[in-house]
Amino acid sequence: MRRAWLFALLNLQLVSGAAQAEGFLWQVQGPKAKHWMIGSVHLLPPSAYPLPSFIEYAYRDAKGLAFETDIDALAKPQAQTEMLAAAHDARPGSFRERIPAALYQQLNQRAQEVGLPLPPCETYKAWFCAVLLESFGVRKAGFDSEYGIDQHFYRRA
Repeated sequence: MRRAWLFALLNLQLVSGAAQAEGFLWQVQGPKAKHWMIGSVHLLPPSAYPLPSFIEYAYRDAKGLAFETDIDALAKPQAQTEMLAAAHDARPGSFRERIPAALYQQLNQRAQEVGLPLPPCETYKAWFCAVLLESFGVRKAGFDSEYGIDQHFYRRA
């Protein structure tokens, strides 16, 4: 069993090592099947297209696609409502009261820089506040989920 794991790790390392020059696409070959795996970038600028030819080759070579989540379900209002409910912080007091004043000042400064409405994060958990800050920041830089690799191939499939 130890040899089998070592062999599998060595093969994966060789394949991923060869693919490093190709970016974040890997081919995993087993005795019965070949799989392409791509690290999905969820937000990209329009200038990312056309995609590199090796990614297009892998798509054409694939017999099917699997995604990390149900993309259609994420777009539905119910999923978004559930996400906001999970992100809601029901603890008493505001976000401002729960973090040091200097950190709150930095938060407000960053929120202004990326265009997040102030005051940010008052009713949300810290993890969601971080997601909001990052998503507003990358969108301001011209990245959009419309151009994400997952969306691109989902529409094509």
